[in-house]
Amino acid sequence: MVSKSIRKWMVVLVVLGCAAPLVAQTGGVTGTIKGTDGKKLVGYPILIQRLDIQQTYKTKTNKHGEYTYIGLPIGNYKVILDDPSGHQLYFVEKNIGLGDPTEVDMNLAQVQGAQQEVAALKQQKANAALMQAFNQANTLYQQKQYDEAAAAFAKAVPLATGKNVSVVITHEALSYFQAGEYDRSIPLFQQAISDDPKDQALHAALAQAYVKVGNIQAAEQEYKAAGESADINQLKAAEKASKSNEQFKNLKQVYDAATQLYNQGQYAQAAAAYEKAESFAKGKNMNVVLSRAADSYDKAKQYPQAVAAYQKAIGNDPSNGQLVNSLGNVYAHMGNTQQAVQEFQKAAQVDPPHAAEYDFNMGAVMLNTGKMDEAADGFQKSAQADPNYRGGEAYFREAQALLNKATTGANGKVVPAPGTVEALQAYLKESPSGPFAGSAQQMLQALTGKMQTTYKR
Repeated sequence: MVSKSIRKWMVVLVVLGCAAPLVAQTGGVTGTIKGTDGKKLVGYPILIQRLDIQQTYKTKTNKHGEYTYIGLPIGNYKVILDDPSGHQLYFVEKNIGLGDPTEVDMNLAQVQGAQQEVAALKQQKANAALMQAFNQANTLYQQKQYDEAAAAFAKAVPLATGKNVSVVITHEALSYFQAGEYDRSIPLFQQAISDDPKDQALHAALAQAYVKVGNIQAAEQEYKAAGESADINQLKAAEKASKSNEQFKNLKQVYDAATQLYNQGQYAQAAAAYEKAESFAKGKNMNVVLSRAADSYDKAKQYPQAVAAYQKAIGNDPSNGQLVNSLGNVYAHMGNTQQAVQEFQKAAQVDPPHAAEYDFNMGAVMLNTGKMDEAADGFQKSAQADPNYRGGEAYFREAQALLNKATTGANGKVVPAPGTVEALQAYLKESPSGPFAGSAQQMLQALTGKMQTTYKR
């Protein structure tokens, strides 16, 4: 029976044809390569280095884990197995003679040195992957993107071994701490401490996390383990601050949910959500929550609830003219003109700097309900408070209200009510090219028979 190596050699001879004289003066090498798990290695580089003179030949294992190289000059060689990245795994020194290819098999499972080399290579690759992941997470930490850093450190944990596990977990804990997510940092600090119970710095960090969540008793124990004495008064102050922070965190969560509903046009649901936020609010935050609840009820056209909510908000902030004005608008929506006017007047009293807005609103409500004297009075007060409010529009609206009081003289001409012409002229002076300038010009011409084209401010 023809041996395996002879069959290979015969095939080579057929391929080479006329190269037989050259082959007769050379040798070759062949073999099968197996890994540490006993499986054949496919696509692994084989370097064949001549030791007599500096010369290297290259080939690779095929899909069966086999390799063959012929045409080697007679001499001493070093057959080297590399991994696909070019790292040397093992080598065999062999003399290559004439004739059949010299068989050089490698079974890394049977070679202790090769096993160690492969293990070291795997560890080297693992360490490189860990270092890359750790550096990426640390960059996020340095950029103060603490939530993102915590997530990145968490992904690096499975890549770590030995003491590196505790290091990565500690950095993950610190990231959560800096992000204000103290509850999430505590179990991570505890895990790191379980690996190194004598690390006082870890105990001190855990103590600070306990302080942030208001667990003073646990904080005292950790400070003791850290070799530090705790100031009880300072801890109590920190506990109070922690509770305040937690309350604000809860407020923000509920408030944001309510605002999302409001922005989606779900006003009734938003109002109910804002009312839930009241239990977490205090001080100026309470003013904001109450006013947003009232505004939501108004938008939902639940006017009785809006009135109650605005009254509650005003009770909490009596000098807030905007709240009083908003209550007046709600009464106007309900058709309660008298109460609306009272609120607008009250708003102007408690907040004089914005009286022009409140008086204008009063004039608008009166104009819409056909009460022209009251409407003219409101617009006149608005213009007096701020002649340029809304581009002097109060003057124009005053003139509109007064036009309804115009009469017809014996000669058949229109007799405007006192102040009508003056109001139109005042508007054109304040806003000569304003949105109502054309209408004001026409009204003046109709009342006076003259077209005035130039107005100076």
